Amino acid sequence: MNLWEHLEELRWTAFKIVIALLLTTTLSLFMVDSIYDALTRPMAIVRDANPEFQIKQIVTSPFDPVIIKFKLSLLAGIVLGFPIVTLLLWRFVAPGLEKNENKAFIAVATLGSFSFAAGITCGYFALAPLLSILLKFKLEGAEHYWKIKDFMSFAFYWLLCSGLVFEIPLAMVSLARLGIVQTETLRKKRPYVLVGALVVAAIITPPDPISMLLVGIPLILLYEVGILLCAIWGGDKRSLPAR
Repeated sequence: MNLWEHLEELRWTAFKIVIALLLTTTLSLFMVDSIYDALTRPMAIVRDANPEFQIKQIVTSPFDPVIIKFKLSLLAGIVLGFPIVTLLLWRFVAPGLEKNENKAFIAVATLGSFSFAAGITCGYFALAPLLSILLKFKLEGAEHYWKIKDFMSFAFYWLLCSGLVFEIPLAMVSLARLGIVQTETLRKKRPYVLVGALVVAAIITPPDPISMLLVGIPLILLYEVGILLCAIWGGDKRSLPAR
């Protein structure tokens, strides 16, 4: 297959991906109310648990409901279409891969999908505690009027970051398999990662140890899981326990 044939195949793959995302986004339009209720439920939990703040949800434009529902449908369509996109990409690159590389691609795509879904799930259940933590940052005399559009954007980016953070162990294993890093090196960097995770947690949370630990501990645990997986599947024989 020459260069132009590869480009033609790439063009058709991109076209199929766009069609798939359009279909999943259209399907999501029928579920947008349920998605909206699910994303606003943590806000309702926080409002009921903190009646002194009197949180009010508002829209500031007649177009806000339309934009919000469209964005929710689009984002849900991307999530639903992720397996299809992965399959189409695999079909595009599969002819140029060896048998073991095909297996590795499928394994990474499968584990990555599960890790991303697990991260989004954990992020969703952590959203209400996170909002409660953020409410501790008080401004004297300020009332809480939360724009629904801004809250939806915040919730989306929080869930996206949660999903990406859960990819840390898989990224570590992939780098180890490629020979870019070694398990022993990751172990030696553990103190720096520990301090870095706690510093990040201290910056983004209120100045109390409980809030800092709620954010810092998951980051440290994910790094430790990554080291364990590297020792098992990373391909660095020196990191494996002696038999």
